[in-house]
Amino acid sequence: MTLKRNLVVLAILAMCLACVVLFGAFFVYPALHTRSVVQKRYAAAVGGEQAVMLLGGRKAAARRIRQYISLPAWAVPRKVVATQILEHCTPFAGDALDVAFADSDWSVRRAALRVAIVASYRAPAGTLRGLLGDGRSEVRADAARLAAWQGEASLIPGLMLLLDDEAMTVRGASCWALGCLGSREAVPRLLKALEDESGHVRVDAAMALSKLGHPKHVEAFRGLMKHPDSAVRAYCIGNLGELRSPRYARDFLLALEDRDKKVRSAAFEAVRKLKAKHVSSGLKALLCRSDAPEDSRGDAARLLGRLRVRDAIRILGRVLADRQERRVVRVCAAMGLGYFDSPAALSCLQAAAKCRNHWVCRIASEEIARMNARKSRTGREP
Repeated sequence: MTLKRNLVVLAILAMCLACVVLFGAFFVYPALHTRSVVQKRYAAAVGGEQAVMLLGGRKAAARRIRQYISLPAWAVPRKVVATQILEHCTPFAGDALDVAFADSDWSVRRAALRVAIVASYRAPAGTLRGLLGDGRSEVRADAARLAAWQGEASLIPGLMLLLDDEAMTVRGASCWALGCLGSREAVPRLLKALEDESGHVRVDAAMALSKLGHPKHVEAFRGLMKHPDSAVRAYCIGNLGELRSPRYARDFLLALEDRDKKVRSAAFEAVRKLKAKHVSSGLKALLCRSDAPEDSRGDAARLLGRLRVRDAIRILGRVLADRQERRVVRVCAAMGLGYFDSPAALSCLQAAAKCRNHWVCRIASEEIARMNARKSRTGREP
């Protein structure tokens, strides 16, 4: 009797041990393993794709991360990193993102919105409607962008309400979203947004109006070309440059002298899209001005070459041969001459190739080699 009782007790203990082992194998170990992988990703020891592979592939990784972020015990920064891994788990990340959208911490919700934008995940309209009313402005702005990306026209009334939001980023994102959604009824509100105190909001409103085909956006972009924020100036110049209109040639030439490199780059591309007859005189005047910034004069020299302004060869040759000239301007003059397949340009470059200045000599030699390569391809003498 005692032996029988002991066997029963042993059987019960074995069953309990088996249950513990199974629980650990199916629940505890995956959770600890997921925590370890997330910790490695947090410490930048592994990349996003590597983390997915360590978690057993995209489908298994999405399931494990869903379980991970649903537990309140983990630290918020780790949950944010775990949410970011979902970017590499498409198309299985939907359930995990829905859990992240409902998380109590705003940084996890924002991370989920950004992953949804990158991964092209269509969030439920009801979820997005709730996120548009979130208490954090960062979440509201990203929710507006996601609504635009997935074309949720049912959210247009909610987006129009956000045009009066206290946060600049939310107002700007709402303007952009309404433009992407093609909301004609939002045009009066967007015209009002052109008078917003924030230049970034005015830019987004002008961009939305341009998407809707409203002519008012051109005046808005032109008025913002002197905004104190260099990013706003560069953005407006880039958008006006897409019009390829000679009406704004003078504005682009003035922007070539801007103190910010991004603005000058945008102006360079805008001028390059125009015809030579509209900008050649301004570019030659800028190149000959000794008081202008050297980077602006260099851009003018390169543009004269790219636009193939034939009567600028003499000016470029004179600048290249002037030893008192700044090195940057001389190098750009050599690059401009390299665009011309003419004996006059070649003779100027050959003279510069014997210059004592290392950089001028090097660039001139490279341009001569390019001209010879073009000659061998076309069979024409430069």
